[in-house]
Amino acid sequence: MRVFRAPDMALWALVPAVLAAILAAAPAAAMESQADFMFEMLGPTTCAFPPAEFDLDQYRQLVADNPDLPLTRGTMQGGISSGIAGGTGYGDDGRGSYMVGMQGILLDQSEEVTVLCVILAHIGAKEPGPVSGAIFGEEHIDASQSGDFLGVFKLVRAGEGDQSDTYATGTVSGGSLTLDELESDVVAGSLLLEGSYTPVGTKGVMPLSVNVAIPRAENVLEPVWTLERK
Repeated sequence: MRVFRAPDMALWALVPAVLAAILAAAPAAAMESQADFMFEMLGPTTCAFPPAEFDLDQYRQLVADNPDLPLTRGTMQGGISSGIAGGTGYGDDGRGSYMVGMQGILLDQSEEVTVLCVILAHIGAKEPGPVSGAIFGEEHIDASQSGDFLGVFKLVRAGEGDQSDTYATGTVSGGSLTLDELESDVVAGSLLLEGSYTPVGTKGVMPLSVNVAIPRAENVLEPVWTLERK
């Protein structure tokens, strides 16, 4: 088992307040897409890809043989039906705005590694205690309320060298996030995400439904984020 320290959350600390201002100032029809902005401005740790030496078969076996490992686990249904195992990160700006990010490696029998990357930006100020809110895509963000989330996602696969390429872009249609625990860099709860995705270079729209449990964790396996207390 290999573990590594949590990424620098400096960018996480800056962006939620910016997004909150955008959401407050512009109606949905006038708001430019935030998906690329959220992934690019937050940096590569928001959608890290396994290193070249990553062995997918070994990872599948490790996940199956160790049900108590603190991994975010669940299923993805739709255009691709697969189990998912990965990690979840949390970033707080210290002023009531925060984001939750999830990376899940698909465990289907494909020989190609595919990673689902999700970012959820909280709308409004954080309240003390457990959190529960609906997830909205950008097209329907005007129907959201304080306490809900703006959600974006994509699917990535290996690119050239150590780089990854976007395999499919996503559109969120609904869902919910429940957080039973929420601390400086520890999060636990559950995520339900509904939407669709379009493989790059095609016009085909595939349905997507994701249901995962997020465990309280201090370390998770490479290549996903660790949730390590400081």
